[in-house]
Amino acid sequence: MRGRARRVVSALAALAFALTGCVAHPPPVPGNCTLTIASGVDVSGGIRQRLVDRWNAANPDARACLRVISGVADEQRSEMIGAAQAESALYDVYNLDIQWIPEFAEGGHLRPLAVSLHDPVTDIPEHVWRAGSWHGTQYAAPLNTDVPLLYHRRTARMDTPPGSWQDMTEQVHEHRSEVGTRTGLAGQYGPYEGLVVNAMEAVWAAGGEWVDESGEVVIDSPGGRAGLDNLIRAVRPADSGTPAPVIPPHVLNHFEDDSLREFRDGHALFMRNWAYAYQVLSGEAHEGGPRFSATALPWPGVLGGQYLAVAATSRHPDLAQRLVAELTGREAAALLYRCGGFAPARLSAFDADTACIRPQAGASTEPVSRIAPARLLKAALERVRVRPASPYYPQFSLVLRTELHRLLRCHASGGLDCESAAEFARRITPRLENALQGRVDG
Repeated sequence: MRGRARRVVSALAALAFALTGCVAHPPPVPGNCTLTIASGVDVSGGIRQRLVDRWNAANPDARACLRVISGVADEQRSEMIGAAQAESALYDVYNLDIQWIPEFAEGGHLRPLAVSLHDPVTDIPEHVWRAGSWHGTQYAAPLNTDVPLLYHRRTARMDTPPGSWQDMTEQVHEHRSEVGTRTGLAGQYGPYEGLVVNAMEAVWAAGGEWVDESGEVVIDSPGGRAGLDNLIRAVRPADSGTPAPVIPPHVLNHFEDDSLREFRDGHALFMRNWAYAYQVLSGEAHEGGPRFSATALPWPGVLGGQYLAVAATSRHPDLAQRLVAELTGREAAALLYRCGGFAPARLSAFDADTACIRPQAGASTEPVSRIAPARLLKAALERVRVRPASPYYPQFSLVLRTELHRLLRCHASGGLDCESAAEFARRITPRLENALQGRVDG
């Protein structure tokens, strides 16, 4: 089933972007391909491929082929960056996770985008469009976005979503016994990129920042320390004077799919997850699954998504530019949202009158949305922020998640010699600064 494949690939695709060794090239794409798109697994139910097929029908002398590298994000990045650094002409277009764009652009691996070929970008939120640029030059166009939502169990006494982290914590302590859940907040707290994302959002919820707009690490500040302290308090075990932890120890091993399972199996009161989980849960609710509600996060969330960029080594750069413009245009965005289940990069997709043609079911009479309703996604899009823009983001992520996971595990075990939020913030600051500058840690 597509929903199951989406959940599995989503969990894999959020894996951390640690620097890895070389990855073997995948087998050649069959057929006579003029243009090759490097991408992860197509989890759109075949809609991405159909967009490529539509291009091929209109451009028979410039056929494009999707080359699936991996469903695992670090393997995708390793293969693409390896080919780029080798100045290989293997790929014409890269499908990049949003946080990889500075690395590829700074390395000279991308051609500036031919913006004049694109549909007007006025329907793309400015922060979404700007995320495809580096040092003032637009290198990539958004194929789709991803936004986080806060899901909560609906009970007779709990029907108002929290307005802050403190509100959420209080509701957990008040209502947990009512529904018999073991987890207050399910999320992505395993030692991978998901922990970085969740930690950024927790600090933003307290009014802090990890990195400011100038690129300076500012976690050692009142808001930063408060956000870290909220995480520490959430994992500390119960004692005679405190309630059970909001985030119990087993959640510190959770990826996207684990947190979704925790929530849908009735073990969690709240869940932070991406918008795709709405479709999964709403389908299961009709089959006796848990009743739930979802809202945009009450605090800023992290912007996710995939962007298309033209490889600097493409032998057909003009054709590749046209292909990127076609695949990121208004009609494509509407199809990816209505029929493929992706949160759209273009706001016009929410109102598009798009019929979905499925190989087995034929044409539907109504557009089919496989993701959260437009009102939720619009609200979430207004609140999202980007991760620190740096060509060395993978190093930054690796340091942060490794050290923060160690801190949270210590506190979750009830350790008496664990670092405080202030001690951790003070120690981690120079290490994160070094990582963002590409300096070797240690």
